[in-house]
Amino acid sequence: MKAVERSVEAAILDEFREIERLGGVLAAVEDRYQRSQIQNAAHRYEQQIYNGTSPNHWTQSLSRRRREIPEVKLTRTPRKKQQLQVDRLAKFKKKNADKAKRTLDNWLTLLNVVGIVSRCCSKQRKSVR
Repeated sequence: MKAVERSVEAAILDEFREIERLGGVLAAVEDRYQRSQIQNAAHRYEQQIYNGTSPNHWTQSLSRRRREIPEVKLTRTPRKKQQLQVDRLAKFKKKNADKAKRTLDNWLTLLNVVGIVSRCCSKQRKSVR
C-alpha cells in the first residue's frame, strides 16, 4: 500500500512541477494544459478499452457486449404526436421569449466581465515574467 501511495504522490508532484514550469495555474489554464491532459488520458483509456487491455474488468466485458448487441427494431412516433410536441415547443418559446432574451443578455454581460478580468490578469502575469 505504501508503494501505491508513493507512486500517487510522485505523480501528483510531477503534475505540480509541470504546472509550475508553465508559469503557474493561470498560465496552465490559459495554455489549456489541464484540458489537454484530460483528453490524452481519455484517449489512452479508450484505446485500452478497444484493445482489450483495460485494467478494469467491466470495460472489457462492455467491449465484448458491444459486439454482441442484437439488432433492435425502431418504433416511430406517430405524426400527430410529433406535431403536438412541435406545437408545444413553439408555444413555450413564445411564452418565454422575453425571459430568454433577458437571461441571454445577463449571460453576455457576465461573460464580458469575465473576459475583461481574464485579460487583466493575463497582462499582469505577463508583466511579472
